Amino acid sequence: MDTLAGTALALASATMFALGIVLQAEVAAVAPAADALRMRLLVRLARSPRWLAGAVATLAGWSLQVAALVLAPVTVVQPAHAFTVVAVLVLAWAMAGERLGRRETAAACVLAGGIAVIAALSPARTAGHAAAGPLAAVVIVLTVAGAAPLLRRRSVWAARLLPVAAGAAFALSAITTKLLTDAGTGAPATVAFWLATTAAVSAIGAVDELSAFRTAGASTVAPVVLATETLIPVALAPVIFGETWPESAARRAGLAIAILAVVGGAVVLGRARGFAAVVDEHHAVGESSCEQAVSANQRS
Repeated sequence: MDTLAGTALALASATMFALGIVLQAEVAAVAPAADALRMRLLVRLARSPRWLAGAVATLAGWSLQVAALVLAPVTVVQPAHAFTVVAVLVLAWAMAGERLGRRETAAACVLAGGIAVIAALSPARTAGHAAAGPLAAVVIVLTVAGAAPLLRRRSVWAARLLPVAAGAAFALSAITTKLLTDAGTGAPATVAFWLATTAAVSAIGAVDELSAFRTAGASTVAPVVLATETLIPVALAPVIFGETWPESAARRAGLAIAILAVVGGAVVLGRARGFAAVVDEHHAVGESSCEQAVSANQRS
């Protein structure tokens, strides 16, 4: 019953994240190229009331994610987060009349079915963690992966790896959110540490993703980000959170297939015209945009 409630909260969280994307996309599109790959991008965007409204929606989504992780394991909550792309497409239909084709409809059904199967076959929620050494290694590796483009922003390769970097940062945000929920109210210093870490890596991921949207289309960026931020926490959950998969080989296979189905559905939907209509509508994308961002950073 807790897993079912946690899944419902995770889907509500994904819906709020989608609302945040829709509200913030237009504002982010007109940010100067010179701000790409710099934390000042967020400072500039925060001056817009529309952006701040999107930030409130995103914060509400994160709060629901925290509630979901209190009830359900990472193996359930993180794949359910992929529902964000479905919610964006629904909003695109409501706002711009963008209709889903047969392929997108089938992908949405596969994604929803995959989430249901994961909820049914998932391991129980745990509050245990790996030792400090392995946990620190995970945090450091994912932080470096997420921050690398910001540190090497004059490199064209940094721009090309932005979607993977954003996915790594958001994956770490999911992991640290889980650690925050497990800390509970009895360890305020620990809660404060994981809260600050979550905020920092989320900011890094946001800058990576927003900069990526300036250098490539949503249909290129979104699938990579969604796949990376889904698969990394799920793959690490048995190691760092002790989320033991079912003993039955058939149930393990079913769980693995369902997770891949969710990721595959999200990738297809991330390439849908409706999703691109929301995120790309005001973006100038392509090689010239990529070179413009790198060139601007080289001059600054």
